[in-house]
Amino acid sequence: MRRRPAASALALVLATAGASGCRPLHHEHDAGAGQAPAPAGDQSVRIVYPSAPGSFVDLVADLRPSIVHIASTQKVTGGPASLYPEGENDYALGSGVLIDVGGHVLTNYHVVEDSPELRVILSDGVEMAAKLVGSHPPLDLALLQIDGSPRLHPAKLGSSDELQVGEWVVSLGDPMGDEVTASAGIVLATGRTSRGGLGGPTPVNYHSFLQTDARIDAGNSGGALVNTAGEVIGINTAVGDRGGALSFALPIDMVKPLLRQLEEHGVVERAYIGVFVQPVTPERARELQMEAVTGALVTDVIAGGPAARAGIRRGDVVLAYAGKPVDDKRFPTIIAAAGVGKPIPVTVWRGRGKRELSITPTPMPK
Repeated sequence: MRRRPAASALALVLATAGASGCRPLHHEHDAGAGQAPAPAGDQSVRIVYPSAPGSFVDLVADLRPSIVHIASTQKVTGGPASLYPEGENDYALGSGVLIDVGGHVLTNYHVVEDSPELRVILSDGVEMAAKLVGSHPPLDLALLQIDGSPRLHPAKLGSSDELQVGEWVVSLGDPMGDEVTASAGIVLATGRTSRGGLGGPTPVNYHSFLQTDARIDAGNSGGALVNTAGEVIGINTAVGDRGGALSFALPIDMVKPLLRQLEEHGVVERAYIGVFVQPVTPERARELQMEAVTGALVTDVIAGGPAARAGIRRGDVVLAYAGKPVDDKRFPTIIAAAGVGKPIPVTVWRGRGKRELSITPTPMPK
């Protein structure tokens, strides 16, 4: 997929005056043009935001074939169906994202819930029968299947773990089944700093989701949230309760480890180890004489849980799980990918050195 060339750029220049402090100056120039000369009397000039997108036209055009409309074979109420005049389109449900040429479509569970038969409308108007392959209601996630074909244009899945607050994102959907819609905004929060736990039955909530001011309307539920490289970094999920000021998307790095379970088993068996974690601060790393500021600090261990049986203690720092380096942000995703019922090697920092332990995750308590 090609990247959109920047048509223009907007530079925000901070000029520092010798005796009068800092004052912002705005200077507009073409991408690649030389830096504007510093105003008289200024000691330094630096570019703090070198470019902004001219438009997202090419990005939307590239992704249009990857966005689908999802409709029911029975009359529905609410959502995009309620936007039509009565009787004109009573079968609209929401949007979805093609993720492979085999015809798999990601969407929200609430879009397809209680719909006995489903159909998918591609961006070129072709309508196809769809079946529900698997679902995971706790994350509002569902996987559909349509007939695969080399003519399908799946979207590329990116990495939500690499997102930073302030990045541009675009929300895409097909709420009416006749045109892909788009809205743009920035990432307001990544959810990675949430103090979610791995110990209880509901460790994931909207604080773990991506937050954006790119508007997600009802019919765009299940559609794609993409970065400026045209990669899917989230699945549109919900609109906030403050007049649509906030929208939420399920981070794609939370979704990817679950796809195989959804495809093969139809459900996700959520792993449970019974710990709560927080970030490792530089101060704590110094106290523990760690080699680097990394890992996930264990703040609590559930008595009798898998972690407790494995010997994990409060104050340990988990450095690696299933052979993969972890921090408090990626820990839940890595646990989900590791599955349940088999021993998982775990590296922890305790005292002044590393220890190798083994945890056998169990299914998440109901």
